[in-house]
Amino acid sequence: MDVYYKCAFWFCKKITGEKIMGIFTVQKALLKVLGYYWFSGGWKLPLPNIIKAWFYPVLYPSVEFIVSYLTIKAVTSMIASNDYEFTRKINGYIVSMTFIACALKSIYFRIIDKDVQKLIEMIEKIADVDIENGPIANAHRACTSYATLLLINAGSWALYYLITHFDFPFPTAYPWNQETTLGWWTAFFITFNCAFYCALIHTLVDTVFPMCVAVITYHINQIKTSLRKLGTEGKWSDQYLIIQAIQLHVKILRVNKQIKKCFGLLFVAQSVYTVLHACSLIFAVMQADETVAPLMSALPMLSAAYAQLFMYCYYGQTLTNHHESLSFALYNNCWYCCNTRLRKLIIIFGEGLKKDIYLEGFGTVQASFPTYLKVRLYSLLILFTKIPVHFTHLNTN
Repeated sequence: MDVYYKCAFWFCKKITGEKIMGIFTVQKALLKVLGYYWFSGGWKLPLPNIIKAWFYPVLYPSVEFIVSYLTIKAVTSMIASNDYEFTRKINGYIVSMTFIACALKSIYFRIIDKDVQKLIEMIEKIADVDIENGPIANAHRACTSYATLLLINAGSWALYYLITHFDFPFPTAYPWNQETTLGWWTAFFITFNCAFYCALIHTLVDTVFPMCVAVITYHINQIKTSLRKLGTEGKWSDQYLIIQAIQLHVKILRVNKQIKKCFGLLFVAQSVYTVLHACSLIFAVMQADETVAPLMSALPMLSAAYAQLFMYCYYGQTLTNHHESLSFALYNNCWYCCNTRLRKLIIIFGEGLKKDIYLEGFGTVQASFPTYLKVRLYSLLILFTKIPVHFTHLNTN
């Protein structure tokens, strides 16, 4: 896997023009590919600026909406006479949901572009970090694996239908004859590019937050390392340590506020989308008499839907847990050896640590493991309520 990661990182550096791996190198490479020219340097397409700045950024979201409309048009007029056609019909609704979500994410990301750029700048300016080791290196690998998962899921899903049925996983009412070679390949090219763009957009939007958390986690670990020395380095060294820790913590709190501004609404939308996506997939599997084909169709998309929410919940929980550990780190040292002035600073710092750090949307939905488990339980509840109906249907036949 290390070879794979090195190749992926090398490719990202070539696109961005960076000589060494940065915090957001993967995301900046995706921004370049998707037409978000937020940062200078790196790969430049030999095209007029009007095409790069206006036509190309609008093209893909527009195509996603158009293909979604044509797919919904096809499946609503389709009469499913067997399980295979029923599965393709459900696939059409699911893909339309996915493509629309992708297009909306792309549009929303452009609406909040200033806020996201500000967040990236704030993260990069907190303090120096170690890119090649620790949480940031792990986050780079996680983001690359996430992109690979989405791309492989889309590819395996399409290959399954091509190999077993020589057909698309879902019908789309393109305004040309798809029975001809040219018409079939044109439809395949458009559908493939929509799926590829969809995977890249989801990767871009969903991986900025994990990288922010990785950097914050790194700095929290640095604060804990400094606090362990408190009371053992002498008066002036202790004062320097506590002041540096407080200043770094203030920066972290400001970054967390910006994170909520950028990703609070996105997280809530992702939670709702995952529930709807999972329920639709489970419904398709349980309604069919022969469950192998629907299950093979549903598993890649279901894993991708859960992975998208898991990225937010896992890193949201990581952010909360690491920040909570600072309270014990502030106490677990020789603070009692410090003078009265430093003890007052420690108390003030302790009061500041009472402010929790987390990602939430609408003030109620928090990115955490309990939220992820609730979404999974909602899906399982749908599954278990459908099982009796499903077996009753089988018995009557």
